Amino acid sequence: MSFDELTVIDQFRLALQGRAIAPPPKIIADGKLHRCDAEGKKGKLGAAYRLCLKGIPAGGFQNWHDGRGWEKWKSDVEDTRTPAQKARDAREIEKRRMRQAEEHRQNQAAARERADWIWYHCEEAPPDFPYLLRKGVPPIGLGLYKGALVIPMRDIHGILHSLQLIQADGKKAYLKFGRVEGCFFGVGTPGETIYVVEGYATAGSLHLATGMGVAVGFDSGNLLHVAQALRDKYPTRQIVMGSDDDILNILRDKPLPNAGLVWACESARAVTATVAVPQFPPCLEADVDPFRRVRASAFRPIASAASLDPAFRFYQRGILPRIDPWVDQQMAALQGLSTLDRLTWGTIILHLRDSGILADETDFNDMHTLIGLDAVRECIARAVPAPSREVQDLSFNIAV
Repeated sequence: MSFDELTVIDQFRLALQGRAIAPPPKIIADGKLHRCDAEGKKGKLGAAYRLCLKGIPAGGFQNWHDGRGWEKWKSDVEDTRTPAQKARDAREIEKRRMRQAEEHRQNQAAARERADWIWYHCEEAPPDFPYLLRKGVPPIGLGLYKGALVIPMRDIHGILHSLQLIQADGKKAYLKFGRVEGCFFGVGTPGETIYVVEGYATAGSLHLATGMGVAVGFDSGNLLHVAQALRDKYPTRQIVMGSDDDILNILRDKPLPNAGLVWACESARAVTATVAVPQFPPCLEADVDPFRRVRASAFRPIASAASLDPAFRFYQRGILPRIDPWVDQQMAALQGLSTLDRLTWGTIILHLRDSGILADETDFNDMHTLIGLDAVRECIARAVPAPSREVQDLSFNIAV
């Protein structure tokens, strides 16, 4: 079969960009997994891709910041192969699949051994570690290895599979090839109510506020796997998904979904759990000039107009509590801004963030450090069942 390889690679590059992945200057089409950057300020090595040009060019990719998991991709080039060529290519693809599966198994086994070795040689994490001081949480069950916080990642049976490492400046990394899916870290002891969140700092804040056990799922796409594992083990206990609220993702020129909220709701529907969303006032007493500080949630009307934010419809219908009553007073002006194109919005958001005007807090740890644990307790107490997917997917073309 003949085709223009440059054309296929250009098609693949466009597909990567459609998932807010920053394609490397040279895309390697050897059928192996390669890490690359996602777009955004925290996108360093936040994505991966695989591309093979044998047979019908195909591959896939993943952006760990959007919670959508691995997406398969296949070129639309015309298939001119003979039946014999198709059979030969199918055999080669199956051999490659089996080889990759064996490599994956071996890599994960090596990661487990590495995790065991590092965890055994960890010191006890100190409470004055800079990251913990900034986040206002203690080191509950954490280790310290070569100057980094170490968080064990175990499955529901307690088997250690990998580690998350957090540097003093907050940069996070996982062991290479370590398993993430279904792995979590427990803060505290599971009680009658179990909370499930993305990050350790959020878990620490909820544990301080409630005294209950909290499971750290590490990223939005893993929340569902963790919630299902906990539901299987604790079928009668209440599970509350402590959602992140990534509202600013959808106001980019190349938008990402509000992954924290979308996957918290998806997980809650799957295991009959409830969802709590952090709620920030339009301005805080600590803000020197409240007219220069804008909360991210103030942009929900614009997000609604863009048809990309499920949360706004939830608040509108009374399914979830509204985040900012102040938004009602600003609605007319905000709706006027909603006619701007997405590239203009992306530029405005970057300017507001870089100049310190925009406050883009996203989780319950932000709520804890800015407002206090009492506010976290009140917000968590208002957890509600997630709306159905039919409600979540309703058209947003209505008057606010």
